Amino acid sequence: MPEESLVGKTLGPYRILRLIGEGGFAWVFLAVHEQLGRQVALKVLFPSLAQDREFVGRFAREARISGQLQHPNIVRIYDVGEQHGYYYIAMEYIDGESLQNRLRRRKRLDIRETIAILGQIARALDYAHQHGVVHRDLKPSNILIDRKGTVYLTDFGIARATWETRVTRTGIRIGTPEYMSPEQAQGKEPDFRSDLYSLGVVLYEMLCGYPPFRGHDPLSVLHKIVYEPVSLPRPAVQGVTPAVESVILRALDKRVTARFQSGAEMLRALQAAASGKSPVRGSVGKPLPRRGGASASPGAIAAAISGFVVVALLAIFLLSREGATAPGGAEPFDRQSALTSPTATAPRPTATTGMVIAPTSTPVPTTEPTSTPLPPTPTPPPTPVPTPKPTDTKVPPPPLAQGKIAYAIWLDGWHYQVWIMNLDGSDKRMLVDYASEPCFSPDGRQVVYYHWETAGNGGFFIINADGTGNRKIRTEPESAFPAWSPDGGTIAYQGGDFVNWRFNIYAIYADGSGHRLIVDGEQPAWSPDGRIVYKGCLGNECGLMIVNADGSGKHRITLDPNDMNPSWSPDGRKIAFAGNRSGNWEIYTVNPDGRDLKQLTDHERTDALPAWTPDSRQIVFRSDRDGSWGIWIMNADGSGLRKLTEARASDRWRWEKLSVGK
Repeated sequence: MPEESLVGKTLGPYRILRLIGEGGFAWVFLAVHEQLGRQVALKVLFPSLAQDREFVGRFAREARISGQLQHPNIVRIYDVGEQHGYYYIAMEYIDGESLQNRLRRRKRLDIRETIAILGQIARALDYAHQHGVVHRDLKPSNILIDRKGTVYLTDFGIARATWETRVTRTGIRIGTPEYMSPEQAQGKEPDFRSDLYSLGVVLYEMLCGYPPFRGHDPLSVLHKIVYEPVSLPRPAVQGVTPAVESVILRALDKRVTARFQSGAEMLRALQAAASGKSPVRGSVGKPLPRRGGASASPGAIAAAISGFVVVALLAIFLLSREGATAPGGAEPFDRQSALTSPTATAPRPTATTGMVIAPTSTPVPTTEPTSTPLPPTPTPPPTPVPTPKPTDTKVPPPPLAQGKIAYAIWLDGWHYQVWIMNLDGSDKRMLVDYASEPCFSPDGRQVVYYHWETAGNGGFFIINADGTGNRKIRTEPESAFPAWSPDGGTIAYQGGDFVNWRFNIYAIYADGSGHRLIVDGEQPAWSPDGRIVYKGCLGNECGLMIVNADGSGKHRITLDPNDMNPSWSPDGRKIAFAGNRSGNWEIYTVNPDGRDLKQLTDHERTDALPAWTPDSRQIVFRSDRDGSWGIWIMNADGSGLRKLTEARASDRWRWEKLSVGK
């Protein structure tokens, strides 16, 4: 067997010792880092999948996104690499079992143990959601418990990687949908509330010994999830009190807004219910209404989810089913949370795919979709900033300068469109489809953007602002963040090796020629005098950096490695950027010499992706502060906030950009 032939061989720095498990897409080996002497769990993709560059690229890059999550209850990824045609992920090897195996052994858990496990999962989910990551595949087999009782959540990003590889492939097993939310079962894009629903399913199973919806096949389960009420745990399950039952039913409400809105909220309710306090008031898992009030049969739902949705639902079932038990009855598991490199930062949409989903014959919407909210952010202790924050939005904005805003909206999966509108929010129109990350030329007449083509052929295009003259200037499948120089002759951008996780800033002439390296880093933006501000590191200290266009004069201006999306004001006096010093993503400004750091926004939701207006008096940015993603504008001091338009974003919002042109 091919997996046996790998035992004793070396992949990268890892010598493979023995096979310890097999999942839906990979073998799992016990291996040792030969230089460090550290044992790891090494996941190696099946050869049938390793030949598919689209799948490999998505899988590796999503693993690196999840690798940025640093939390004691999220498993840790050490390394992602390739050798001899084998693609692998190295993770910490620990001794324990999955929640799935524990439930198989013991059928169900008491309330005390259930709270202990749920509390750790809830904290891991809340942390991930606040960092813009949705798990999408929460289930007992992805919940690991070591011998000390510590709980770990694993396989972030795996569901996205398989979902977005839109065809069925040999060697991937079809999973079960029992833990999907109603919105996932209907083929909709999941958000953080889908994860919380899945957590409710896990809660139900821990206490009852089985999930709330079961069936003979995936389709019947999907039908029940969407249309049927939850079976009440009482009186069939001993020990489930009315108060605990109320918590379960609210967690499993089919209406996303009626559920718990954070893991912490669910945990508090369960703890209160278990201690005998009043049951949680709220929903009781009412079924969704059916069209025309008619009863829906399995055949009806099969018809309803035909075509693309069926393909999408099958794709989302292509999930890992790791669960092989190691000798001695203990399961080896992995811990993955953050790459050890101090320069590692999570990638953005273009870079994380390296390919595109080609247009189909399905009509493309020409109206901006409704946005999906991100989770509420808990308010942390206040973090002092060098200067006081502005008070409120009572100060009216100054008269808008002439100009246009280019921005991307998200439709589904990796499908984005670039739109354009006036600075006052009028005259909105789609500029180009299957595109993202627009940037105006200095005269405002052209837009450079990343265009999604067939796998391996994505790259940079330039289009006139009126929608004419679209042409490709360079094929760069793993590139991002194009930025036009102030003289109009050069385009800087982020490129890199997303398997080995190395990023550089390159430059090309506006016709696509003259490719050259400037500096290692990400997210370039130009100053009026031709310098570049970017996200990068100097030694082990990371933040925003400035460098000359020839790569000389590199120096740091901020000290927070989370600072991102820099934008240099046209008058040269300020740099706006997004940061999360306060625990929330806010807009900041700083002088080019690193002085006079100011926090402009202060909201529990997300403010990010700033871009200056041509007169340097205002800042345009993306925010979901009113519960839906949109494009906002404010004065340069943070006053006069107002929303210009809705602009739907995915949980990958931080890997987009805005641009304002004349």
